[in-house]
This record gives sequence, structure tokens and C-alpha cells, in this order.
Amino acid sequence: TKVMAEEAVKEAGGKYVIARVALVMGLPVIGSGNSFLSRMMKALDEDKDVTVPGNEIRSPIDVITLGRAIVELAGNDLRGFIHLSGSEVLNRYEMMQRIAKRLGHPVERIVQTDPSGIPGRAPRPLDVSLDNALAQLKLQTPMLGLDDALTLILKTAKGK
Repeated sequence: TKVMAEEAVKEAGGKYVIARVALVMGLPVIGSGNSFLSRMMKALDEDKDVTVPGNEIRSPIDVITLGRAIVELAGNDLRGFIHLSGSEVLNRYEMMQRIAKRLGHPVERIVQTDPSGIPGRAPRPLDVSLDNALAQLKLQTPMLGLDDALTLILKTAKGK
């Protein structure tokens, strides 16, 4: 569906920029949202294990940086495709372990699992990491690594 949407935008003609993202990380502003980070934090706070696929490769971007980059794209003349992603490529297991450690929880709470064994889970490509070199070159918004992105998310959440 993403590819079909991109094709529809291109076929419509005119000026366009298509931003591709792979894994957005943040905390919900209204309601519970669909945030893996908030679900993970809740589970860890309740001393529960968090299961996560270890073989899926991602380049997570925080929702704040993503929003800033999209606003910036709306106000410039860049056309075509751009990848908006974090500056680190990680497997989901490594990513979750680093988040748990940062939040003061034992990394042993993060349990690697085979994604094919998760009931009702839609199939996903193993590697959807993105190269953000064009974004780093053309945008003033910095594309952050995981630690800086998590700092921004937590700082913003505390500011509410």
C-alpha cells in the first residue's frame, strides 16, 4: 500500500516530496496510542519480560525529529524521495536492550523471539533500515542516533 500511495502521488504530477520512514519511536500524546515504547515501558515497570524479534533490522527515528523534518520539507523546494530515519542501524533486540538499560531496567527482561511465532503478526521484511544521507545533507533537522532520540522523547514527555 505504501508503494501504491507513492505511485499515486507521482502520477498526480506537480511538485512533491515523498518521505519514507521505517520505525517511528515516541510516546503517545493523546490516549494510549500504538507506541511500542510506551508498551515496553509499562511492561518493564510491571517487571514483565518484553519479547522482541532479534532478526529485524531497523533505523528508528523519534517522532519529534520526524515531525520537525516533515515541517522543514513542507517549506523547501526538495523534490522526489527522502529517507527520514535515525542515524543508527540496529536489530530490534539490541535496540530494546539499550532502551531498557537507559530506563534503568535489567536487559535480561528483553527476550529475543522468532517473529514467525507471534500470533496474528503481519509478515515484515527483515531489514527496512534506511539511508538518511540525503536528509543529513539537505535538512537542518539533525537525524539522531538512538540515545539522543530517546533523550529527546523523555525530555519532551517530562515537559508535559
